[in-house]
Amino acid sequence: MGKTWRQVVANIEEETERVWLKEPLEITRLRMGIAEFDAGTYGQIFAVVLNLNGETRAFAVRVCFHLLKKVDHPDMTLDVLKLLAQNFLPNNAGTMHFLGLKKIKAFSEDLLEVLDQVRSKEEFKQLIGALYAYANRMMFWTHEITPHGLGVFYPKWDQKAVEELKGVIES
Repeated sequence: MGKTWRQVVANIEEETERVWLKEPLEITRLRMGIAEFDAGTYGQIFAVVLNLNGETRAFAVRVCFHLLKKVDHPDMTLDVLKLLAQNFLPNNAGTMHFLGLKKIKAFSEDLLEVLDQVRSKEEFKQLIGALYAYANRMMFWTHEITPHGLGVFYPKWDQKAVEELKGVIES
């Protein structure tokens, strides 16, 4: 027999606790430029890390968080919540897997496999809540390794600077 939904929650919560303060190996590998995948261009990993940060943010705050919010809506049925999870989790989790986060896809797949066992909105909330906490933590880690300092090479141009540049070009 396969896993129960409670076992899936426990597995996700255990991993979340493990990576709460200790950088996960998946993140360490990305930070060090070690890639086991074909994502990225021109032999660099910068775009992968940048995209992964955005994907984990979207997964945590646009998918998981909104599923959690919808649980408490009185008109939202458990069947519709399950359908939403089945439609939104695989795509985002698959993208993150391609970019280097394999566990988040595995947890999403485990969650979807046990979804039929969930009998109440409260159980659904526990299941999605565990994934949300893990995804949120992974979002933190991807944010930590994103080289934000490279932004100095992409300055904002205010109108005054544009006018000065225009003057230089036209002279």
